[in-house]
Amino acid sequence: MLDESDTIGVDGTGCHGPDTVISLLHHYFDKHGMAEKGSNLYADNCAGQNKNQFVIAYLAWRCMTDLHETITLSFMIAGHTRCLVDGCFGLLKRRYRQSDCDTLSQLASTVDASARCNKAQLFRSEDGTQQWQWYNWKDFLKCRFKSLPGIRKLQYFRFTAEKPGTVYVRQHIDDPETKVELLKRNVVLNVQDMPEIIVPGGMSHDRQLYLYNNIREHVWDPHKDVTCPAP
Repeated sequence: MLDESDTIGVDGTGCHGPDTVISLLHHYFDKHGMAEKGSNLYADNCAGQNKNQFVIAYLAWRCMTDLHETITLSFMIAGHTRCLVDGCFGLLKRRYRQSDCDTLSQLASTVDASARCNKAQLFRSEDGTQQWQWYNWKDFLKCRFKSLPGIRKLQYFRFTAEKPGTVYVRQHIDDPETKVELLKRNVVLNVQDMPEIIVPGGMSHDRQLYLYNNIREHVWDPHKDVTCPAP
């Protein structure tokens, strides 16, 4: 959870692309992983966020840099995309409708109180310390890995450290696997290399003015200067 001034782009933009998704996934593995050697991931078929060449390349990179030995990524079939995550969001929506959420901290408390399966993860701690970094994963991965042809038709992906830079793909669960080389020729990965850090985009004066003039009146008095301060 984060304020719109803390997204990759200015005024809350750039928060749905591969750089955001991969940065969050990387943070989760780094801070909430259990030193597991294998991981099974599931996602919907959203091309802009999940099903794209950069997420595929990132998972291959993890297996090439000894962060994982095996990773499988499975995309849910259209019409069968309801999962536990959706149920947890449903519980959050129910609690949210019954709560006052004028500040980010109030929203975080609502998330925590909505269900045992929901836990708020704030971009900044109470003292303002940033809890994770945004990284330029797209440029980092683009110059090292090739795109995967026909990715939208594929549903199952497997990565292994035994075959670095390679992904095994299937369209259907009972199809034989097809091996695809992702690593570009003459590329030598340094396990210490990381993408460049992206500084949060901040909030423009126009956006601050809009919040002050149009949203502030709807916020309870004790929180007006927190959520919609004067520009």
